[in-house]
Amino acid sequence: VLDRTAFYPRGGGEESDTGIIIIDGEKYRVTNVFKVGNVIVHELDKKPSRTSGKIKGILDWNRRLALMRHHTATHIINGAAQRVLGPHVWQMGTEKKPEKAHLDISHYKNLSFDELKKIEELANAIVLENRPIHIQFMSRTDAERKFGVRIYQGGAVPSATLRIINIEGWDVEACGGTHLPQTILVGPIKILGSKKIHDGVIRLEFVAGEPAIKYMILSDKHLYDACSIFRVQPEKLAETSKRFFVEWKRQRDELQKLWGFISNNIDKLILDKVTKIQNKTLLLERIDVDLKTLLIIISRLKDKIDNILLVSTSLGENIFAALGDQYFIEIIKEALAQLGAQYKETKNRIFGKLNAPSNNLLTLVRKKLGYTT
Repeated sequence: VLDRTAFYPRGGGEESDTGIIIIDGEKYRVTNVFKVGNVIVHELDKKPSRTSGKIKGILDWNRRLALMRHHTATHIINGAAQRVLGPHVWQMGTEKKPEKAHLDISHYKNLSFDELKKIEELANAIVLENRPIHIQFMSRTDAERKFGVRIYQGGAVPSATLRIINIEGWDVEACGGTHLPQTILVGPIKILGSKKIHDGVIRLEFVAGEPAIKYMILSDKHLYDACSIFRVQPEKLAETSKRFFVEWKRQRDELQKLWGFISNNIDKLILDKVTKIQNKTLLLERIDVDLKTLLIIISRLKDKIDNILLVSTSLGENIFAALGDQYFIEIIKEALAQLGAQYKETKNRIFGKLNAPSNNLLTLVRKKLGYTT
């Protein structure tokens, strides 16, 4: 506890400052700052050797600047949301971290892409206009008379004197947080998205300043990578990816029809490959269909064949499904352990994915059964 401090304590949705406190030449890292009543408490990384004397505090300025940008951006976005969505919009909650922030507003439905872009565009226009931000202390009566009850968007303030943050001609609120003197210092604002957190409350997630620049660079990288894969310019990416998706879906549907034909005609296609070992019928076969179709096939054959193992290489995955008596299932599990496979077991059935070529499982099981044909 200090007699005075430049460290901002956690409050109003804004995280606290961090930094360094120097006592008699020894440095202590400030990890958290919070209020207990009217007392500001500084949490240090270790117990100080002295608890009195002259102390020097050094803020982590990069963190403070990021918090100031996000807090001022919160007020700017709040004003933009009111103008785009309507006067019913009211601030319902906020969180400001150095890396990102969010603003909860009252609204009856989630926002469309166009609405988000309008809010973002309007917010950035206010930044570029370089509007002054006035910070002044006023009596509650004078503040309410001049600005109305909208000054309480951040919540009720239990004080006769209010700290008013006035973004000239845009947004006025009673606020105790850290702010910039001009909107231009916020830097670019990027709204990441919105979501409905409960009835009548929508959360806007955003970044401002350096985090916004990093986000845009990363987005450009993702766009470049996607365009490189399709070998198209950015303006053609949506059209090209849609065309690929439609073609993929068509081929998938045709493949599923083929798999359906195979499962419906399995008796004709595969029963001639059944053999007998120790007076039990056995089918060990590769048939390249998806796992769902494999399971349908073994279910249809369970009354005709005692022990079944089907493997497949489908859509880039090596998969298997088996059905049989306990001895047969144990043989398969031994083989799977050697291959390091992932599987599920239910009653007399076992199925899953292989980390090796699917034929390897067939070979191992044949060997363990003494079946070499």
